[in-house]
Amino acid sequence: MRVEKFHFKPQKDQFIAARGGLRTLLADYLHQKPAEICFGYGEYGKPYIENTDLNFSLSHSGNHIVYAVTRGASIGVDIEEIKQDIDFLSVGKLVFSEAEYTQFLTVPEDERALAFYRGWTRKEAYIKAIGMGLHFPLSEVQNTFLPREWQLEEMMLNENTVLAIAVQSTGNHVLFKDFK
Repeated sequence: MRVEKFHFKPQKDQFIAARGGLRTLLADYLHQKPAEICFGYGEYGKPYIENTDLNFSLSHSGNHIVYAVTRGASIGVDIEEIKQDIDFLSVGKLVFSEAEYTQFLTVPEDERALAFYRGWTRKEAYIKAIGMGLHFPLSEVQNTFLPREWQLEEMMLNENTVLAIAVQSTGNHVLFKDFK
């Protein structure tokens, strides 16, 4: 039913591939068969697996799929391919806090796309981690002032793709693996 929400075949195919990959990855952690995993969904749609301390998040953009997995700590991940055909000032005014937007206006125009996506992915990773998704107004998350119990990691996957991970601080380190 969820795949039918997508209108275009490439997005449907990516959703199916991402969920299949997630099942395979989680099955390895849980020592189960992928088909045996039964997902539950939080109030705002965040998937989880009952009776385990395993937490996970996934995101996809363009040809990239990213998974994040932890034990005993909430986690959220977002990946975005940088697109230039967006009115960054108008959208930024909606998603950034007042202080962030004021700072965003100081970014040179040729660097605004990257600055926008860096801010966006950080915010989205955090709201995914807390289980709210886009039900939580992005403008209310000021990612330079996240609560101390949260760790935020960001990286450029390539020159056109930004990745951010938000995880409850547990003293663990974020490890990136690239499965090509």
